[in-house]
Amino acid sequence: TAGGIGGVIGNTTNGGGTWASGYSGTSEDLYNLSLGDTKTGIAVGNSGAVMKTMDGGLTWSPLSVDLNVQFRNVQMLGPNVAYVIGARYYGVDDTKGYIYKTTDGGLTWVSLTIASTPGLYGI
Repeated sequence: TAGGIGGVIGNTTNGGGTWASGYSGTSEDLYNLSLGDTKTGIAVGNSGAVMKTMDGGLTWSPLSVDLNVQFRNVQMLGPNVAYVIGARYYGVDDTKGYIYKTTDGGLTWVSLTIASTPGLYGI
């Protein structure tokens, strides 16, 4: 599964031999995604976009984290634990690196924001 411009999601069922285009349910650009298992994944992007699939990427639902953060990366550690990171828009509180963690599959998120680190892009 791959994410892209305008919320497009690409899916493959044969190890990348062929790809089909799908839609994530958001029109925001998606920068990264991570799979916690063969069915569960989270994709992240602009304007606080955090989308979750529980059926291998066929359908996606939004998760509520922080609409003011451009999320650039996500790392899932199984189907329930995930970290998302990013930065606020340039010039708006851009002196912090934003990190959020969930342990319940995205129902709730805890802020682990680092006050002295500018925007974060990799995890």
